[in-house]
Amino acid sequence: MFGFITRYGGDCVVPIKEFPVGADPVVRGTPVVLASGVIEAGTANSTAFVGVANGTDGANVEVILGLEDVVFIADYIGSTKTTLAAADVGSAFGLDTTGKNIDLDNPETTGATSFDAPWVVVGYDNNNAKALVKLKAAARQAVI
Repeated sequence: MFGFITRYGGDCVVPIKEFPVGADPVVRGTPVVLASGVIEAGTANSTAFVGVANGTDGANVEVILGLEDVVFIADYIGSTKTTLAAADVGSAFGLDTTGKNIDLDNPETTGATSFDAPWVVVGYDNNNAKALVKLKAAARQAVI
């Protein structure tokens, strides 16, 4: 699961925007995409994200926008790669099959402007299996 942690540059306002939710419910803390005008949960194959669901009232969902300066804290998993290291800061990873965690076994493979791994590591806590991540510019859906 993902959560808002901070914004670089000192702005303490959490950037939230409300969107209509699609047919399937969206769970708080799930990375989300905008498709056909509604918000849906992201998947391991999603290539562009709006941000992370912050809460829903059924018909609408509040989304913490994945702006350039927004940092999220996210759980990570991996079976081959099980921890992060200093060398991983700046590396990008995709989501796991549930769409709710960073998958360390799903690293970027095609370059900095690719969409295959949209979440860039900016910090980590291996004791709690948490990564601090930003949404890569090439993977941000323009919504504002």
